Amino acid sequence: AAGIKRLGREAEITQYFDAGAFLPSPGQGVIALECRAEDAATREALAHLDDADSRAAVTAERAVLAALGTGCNLAVGAYARVEGDLLSLRAMLGGDVEGTEPLFGEAAAPVEEAESLGRGMGERLKEMYESRYGATS
Repeated sequence: AAGIKRLGREAEITQYFDAGAFLPSPGQGVIALECRAEDAATREALAHLDDADSRAAVTAERAVLAALGTGCNLAVGAYARVEGDLLSLRAMLGGDVEGTEPLFGEAAAPVEEAESLGRGMGERLKEMYESRYGATS
């Protein structure tokens, strides 16, 4: 929708998908800034732009993808959000052209455990897929 709006064609949008039901790609829509690790002045200047909740959500989502280690053969969706002190994560390892059904998982953990939450989810989805369909890559 954001891209359609930028094109000035918002009136043509007929439906918005709920991210909890229609899982986006991990990290979808995130804006990131990079700088040299040794550039303390730039890191300090950028620090006020960091949003801890967004960082935790994206960390979990990308950890799902890293744990799966898949290429472009399977669709992967992940959506994480902070709710109080907890980070909730819903993820999907999609079906393939052979007609396999997508697998879903949900979990939550303290925000500071974003990386392990995502990795655990990715590992569970991969195990589920492999036990049902064989290798994921």
